[in-house]
Amino acid sequence: GSYFVDRQSVSLESLKIRIEDGLAQNPELVFIIKADEKTAHGSVVELMDTAQEMGVNHLTVGAKGKP
Repeated sequence: GSYFVDRQSVSLESLKIRIEDGLAQNPELVFIIKADEKTAHGSVVELMDTAQEMGVNHLTVGAKGKP
């Protein structure tokens, strides 16, 4: 799947670095995952697991609905 941070495409490794940096600056970091209807459920769960393993305690999932 594709990952975006602030509308810029990033690799999973880059995303992990961004999470680490964010947690270092703010241990109460809120991690928000947005996915559209084409995103596989397993991809979202994998990303959630990764974030939690890295120490993210505040996780939110949003869905991009149809207009």
